[in-house]
Amino acid sequence: MKNICAIDFEYCRPSDPDMGLVSVDLCFENGGHESIWLCDAGGKAKAVAIFEALRPDYTLLSFNVLAEASCFIALGLNPRGFEWVDLMLEYRQLQNCDNKYQYGYSWRPGVFAGWKKSTPTFSAADIESLNEVFGHEKEKMIKKLNAKPGDHLPVTCSLANCLMNILGVDINVLHKEAMRDIIINGQGVYTEDEKAQILGYGFDDTQHLIKLFHSMKKVLSKRVEKVGNTRTALDIMLNRGRFAANSAIYTMTGIPIDADRYENLLYNKPLVQSEAVIDFQSQWGNLWEYIPKDKRYSEKYQKVAEWVEDLEQKHKISWKRLPNDEDGNLGRYDMSDSPGSPRVAYHDLIPEIYAFNQLKKLLAGFKAHATPEEASKKRMVGKKSFSDSVGADSRLRPYYGLYGTQTSRNAPKATGFIFAQSGWLRGLINPAPGFVIAECDWGSQEAWIAAVLSRDLGMIEGYLSGDPYLSFAKQAEACPQDATKNSHGDIRNLFKATVLGLQYGMGALKLAIKLTADTGKGVSVEEAKVLIGLHKKAYPEYYAWKESLGERYRECGLPLSLNDGWYLGTDNISLTSVLNFPVQGNGAVMMRQAVDMALEQGINVLCPVHDSLVFQSREENFKRDEGIVKKCMVEASALVLGREFGDIRVGDASVLRHGEFWETEKNSKDLEKYKRYFLTKNETIQGSILERLLKD
Repeated sequence: MKNICAIDFEYCRPSDPDMGLVSVDLCFENGGHESIWLCDAGGKAKAVAIFEALRPDYTLLSFNVLAEASCFIALGLNPRGFEWVDLMLEYRQLQNCDNKYQYGYSWRPGVFAGWKKSTPTFSAADIESLNEVFGHEKEKMIKKLNAKPGDHLPVTCSLANCLMNILGVDINVLHKEAMRDIIINGQGVYTEDEKAQILGYGFDDTQHLIKLFHSMKKVLSKRVEKVGNTRTALDIMLNRGRFAANSAIYTMTGIPIDADRYENLLYNKPLVQSEAVIDFQSQWGNLWEYIPKDKRYSEKYQKVAEWVEDLEQKHKISWKRLPNDEDGNLGRYDMSDSPGSPRVAYHDLIPEIYAFNQLKKLLAGFKAHATPEEASKKRMVGKKSFSDSVGADSRLRPYYGLYGTQTSRNAPKATGFIFAQSGWLRGLINPAPGFVIAECDWGSQEAWIAAVLSRDLGMIEGYLSGDPYLSFAKQAEACPQDATKNSHGDIRNLFKATVLGLQYGMGALKLAIKLTADTGKGVSVEEAKVLIGLHKKAYPEYYAWKESLGERYRECGLPLSLNDGWYLGTDNISLTSVLNFPVQGNGAVMMRQAVDMALEQGINVLCPVHDSLVFQSREENFKRDEGIVKKCMVEASALVLGREFGDIRVGDASVLRHGEFWETEKNSKDLEKYKRYFLTKNETIQGSILERLLKD
């Protein structure tokens, strides 16, 4: 193993290419320590020389390699040339469905500023009980268990919380917040006293990182041994650190935004929102009102409640309510976008909810804070706007939330990640003249992963046929063996919706809702049960594999592990979530491998998007680069799944050229509607729109 150096940069402009570098602190395992001021050229040159000297013999530790590696890029260094361990990602791994680390001491700001201990909501006995019940009864039991006295808030993945729970070290969080205020508000200009404070502040963090690393490595080594992984804990940690460094490269490259289109869109925002609200209300109901004083739209809570009651009756669903108030009045319907809320659970199943969510997203999207002062205050409490992620060079640099889900997929904040916002907002993306931006995606990625992992030959054959959905219909004898997408489109759509729904573990009720929404025809729960039965009959090895996974996890108490060592602890209460882990998780591993390979081949990666890779290329090199990217994606799949049954498909790239608008199958209708708002400023807000809203 190499020597160890812990590092921590301070910076004030993370969305800009220079990061607004302020200082860097280095701590060595032998006790050596150095702080370097970076607000001048001399300090930056000194830092570069030191890091170049460390490159061959040292592994670099930090709590958030994405940030530190981005600072390397700002200094002109390539972070891929260094070995990294990201202690934040390792803490996130320790917490992944492991109550020992997911709960514990948390720093709570606000009225109560200090440490508070939380405990798991569910005991082992509770989990056993939950396994025996389903549907509404299970929801009732979870609600009852959640109502138990006590604090069940999971520990957030911050350095302060990590040090307290792993090492028992209580760092001064209030001092940390005060120093961040000084660093960000100074914007690179500081008094001598502030400079001294900042240089001393860096050591507060780095002095603990080496001990933290050794403590975490011990725990991870035991986990690796438990799941029978042949790789060492250190190798797995270095692999995660390398992906964080790779992510810094595409983050700092940024997604090019057309500055004029963005300026026009911000100016026209009232018109865009007004038109969207009117469109929604003409189809789904009058649920919104315009508040002239605040220049914003607000939900009409009583109307929303009536709308939800109609949805419950129409779709035979149960909508969760919030707790009753202090006077015992019935709580409002839960309209949050938190995991497990009805808005999330039924998002892709029920058209009305999908439309409601899209409008909520639009009303909150592409916003900018009114003043620099407001922006600074909002950032301090984590409330960033879209504009906070747009750099001075008009490139979008969102926070990608590495390993942000239990399956290890990225979880980028929708506030700044344009691919997580309304599809028509892709119209803001515009490559420079002579360049193209392209997106390649794996064809039915999760279907292929499930087929290979389960070794279900029928499912593999269906995928290799080029149309797994029609293949299922043929195996179920629902259409002739010579049927095609054109000749039996309705049957194919029904069976496609069934396959996709069952991949996400839907039961008959949810599947019936999805099938009705996707096909436009009423599908009963009984009919959904028949389709589930046909799927089980067609793919018995797949269901046997899922059953064995469940037994391994629940009855034997054994954790699950992905190809690259990401680990699922045994405290997940949802068996559906557990069974989804190998498929979605190995899809995430494939993406990380593909990004690494593409960067190695010199591809200008812009970002990963779930099961697709976005890159930029010179016009004359595009076909060559597209071929490289597609090959990297195929090879990444082979590294994870092997080639025993063949190769995954990768589709031809969707391409955007300078001056065009990025149109896709999903966004074309809305893009056509809103395109004019990118092109010019409307000097007056159309009175008829506002009058109509106020009248409603």
